[in-house]
Amino acid sequence: MTIQADVAPGLLEQVDQPRVGDAFGELVTRCWAAGARPGSVFEVLERADGAVFATDTSHWFSGPAQWNGAETWACEQARGRILDIGCGPGRHALALTEAGHHVLGLDSSPGAVAVAEERGLSVVLGELGEAEALGAFDTLLLLGNNLGFLGSRESSPAVLAQLAALARPGSQLLASTRDMRNSQVPETLAYRARNRALGRLPGEYRVRIRSRATATPWFEYLYASVDEVRELVRDSPWALCDSHQEGTAVAVRLELRG
Repeated sequence: MTIQADVAPGLLEQVDQPRVGDAFGELVTRCWAAGARPGSVFEVLERADGAVFATDTSHWFSGPAQWNGAETWACEQARGRILDIGCGPGRHALALTEAGHHVLGLDSSPGAVAVAEERGLSVVLGELGEAEALGAFDTLLLLGNNLGFLGSRESSPAVLAQLAALARPGSQLLASTRDMRNSQVPETLAYRARNRALGRLPGEYRVRIRSRATATPWFEYLYASVDEVRELVRDSPWALCDSHQEGTAVAVRLELRG
């Protein structure tokens, strides 16, 4: 059977790419409006090889009882003045604030910042490179797999230096990531093998977040094992002091040298 469609010339070419925008902010805004109800909104992470991964957006609103053990362990180490980098709608910032900590959130998503503010949190809209005006902190958080902001072996020294510029003497950096070495997904195994062949770390991903017809710009994101984190920080202002792993979930504690 042949199906014919009456489509105006050029129409398909006009709609074959998503609009670039605050896709993450759209997702958390819709989920918040739905009461952060599980199953109400799904986030799609698209990798550069075409693989897509869907997750329930409500996890960005989960409380400590729903966190993995690595992130629970990381939050238990938090102290002093805290900067939650890439805070999203504030799941970690909210729990730490309610526990009596002084927490400031930082995120580049206008939608996520608006939701975090609605939840009563103190949040700044901006990028990591713009954060020095916020002063110095005792604890920096990169949770929700946000160690991924290191991006790659090549970009990590600059990011680690930016983080050190926000830290007081004796400060710590608490970060979480995923150790994907034991993945059994054929596409992920192939992607990691291609990275190795190109001289990259296996967990260097190029991804974007999708929300309906909106997508973030493509960005580099790193998934690393504890040994790879140790390699990345070796010549940085930071020293790896402790780690906690449960399954693929990894959290690390770095201390500012000197």
